[in-house]
Amino acid sequence: MKYWPAMTYQNITAQTSLALSAASSLIYEVVATTVLLFYFTKSSYSVATILAVFLFGLGLGAAVMHRMLCKIRQRELLFGAFQLVVAAYAILVLANLAAITPHVSGWSVATASLAILLIPTAILGAAFPLATAMLTKKNGEVAGLAYASDLAGAIIGSLLAGFMFIPLWGNRAAVLCAVGFNLASSLVILPRRWKLLGLVAAIALGASVLLTTPFDNRISIFSTGSGVPAGYQFYGNSPYGLVTVKDSVLSIDNRVQCSFANTAANSEQITEFIMAKAAIEPLGDGAHRTLNIGLGCGGTLSAITGFQNIQADVVEINPAVVTANREFSNILDHPRVTLVIDDGLNYLRTTDIHYDSIIVDIDNPAVANSSDLYTVEAFAIMAGRLNERGTFALWDYGGYSDNNPHYLDIIYYSLHESFPYIYHQQSIFLASKQPLAGSPYQPTTDREVNTLDRNTLSKVFLDNVKIPI
Repeated sequence: MKYWPAMTYQNITAQTSLALSAASSLIYEVVATTVLLFYFTKSSYSVATILAVFLFGLGLGAAVMHRMLCKIRQRELLFGAFQLVVAAYAILVLANLAAITPHVSGWSVATASLAILLIPTAILGAAFPLATAMLTKKNGEVAGLAYASDLAGAIIGSLLAGFMFIPLWGNRAAVLCAVGFNLASSLVILPRRWKLLGLVAAIALGASVLLTTPFDNRISIFSTGSGVPAGYQFYGNSPYGLVTVKDSVLSIDNRVQCSFANTAANSEQITEFIMAKAAIEPLGDGAHRTLNIGLGCGGTLSAITGFQNIQADVVEINPAVVTANREFSNILDHPRVTLVIDDGLNYLRTTDIHYDSIIVDIDNPAVANSSDLYTVEAFAIMAGRLNERGTFALWDYGGYSDNNPHYLDIIYYSLHESFPYIYHQQSIFLASKQPLAGSPYQPTTDREVNTLDRNTLSKVFLDNVKIPI
């Protein structure tokens, strides 16, 4: 203990406040990355950009505070005020990211990230040198101790966000939990004569949350799915976003995934039937086993079970989507259907089953959760799990980009790395190791493939998208 700084009240409060502040910052980071990547193309560029903006804000705040530190006398008061400002910003902006981000999705990911994250990250970045200056010194420097407290809080915050807050309660509730950390940090560090004012500010911010949340939705802020707001058939949080069913439309974080409600839905069901028919009819008579990746509303699965002697396995990564699917049909109770809760690629990598057909019915390649399934590497895994005369069907989402030849050709060239025979009809790519009936697809642009290393398909899709996605 000779070299350990004196465990004074000032040191304890400074370390505790810094750890709470760091925990809140990592919760905000996890939530912001999750939401931004839902609306921007997933690539090494976007992931690195969001992380760089977050760290830039922290570094900028720390640098500015370092220059001003010698002029600041009431450091505890300023630290506490910073936490209250961040809490207020989080309630106004970060808690509403799902509603704000669609309006800035036309910007670059760097611009959107800066606009959303610069203010809170700069303020939180200033907290570290400020807290370090508040620690009393004994037998040496205390920067290492401050850094350890900061990292401990950051680790706890990131784990709580990823494993508890978001999966159980959703992104908005995770932000509000981080707000709680900010408020606690403020109350711990504020000088005694300012604590009452800090408590009043905390109560006011808490009241603002209730006032800005629609009455019917308050029950769902920290609900694990049992509280369903009025007008919703299903309302549940998941590690992949808030899953809702309203007016026969299934959405994730307010983004429509599938629907049985309107003319567009009828078109969707027709496409799903065409996809199932294209994959299964070439198999001929007899018993066959089909894998459907992506459950959604269950339209593709229903089309598959419409064919006799087909055993259907369906893989869905999101348990909340499985529960929501019950609002559309009881297809999961069909005797020839087997449900697997897993990531589609992980399931294919680990299963010993070989299929007669694999049908991929997921979101478009610009969505982070789906983009990897459109790559050369994913197609190779799928080809490896098909029997020799097996078929692979993929909804190309080409209509969203006005059937852009370059976009379709990238899918073709990527499929061709594993499948020698590729066909295209009515928004469906059909691939096989053996020739099938019909004319093979003929590309018209230069060869370009979509890989995990260079995810080019997402960008081409977004550059040519014609309708909202």
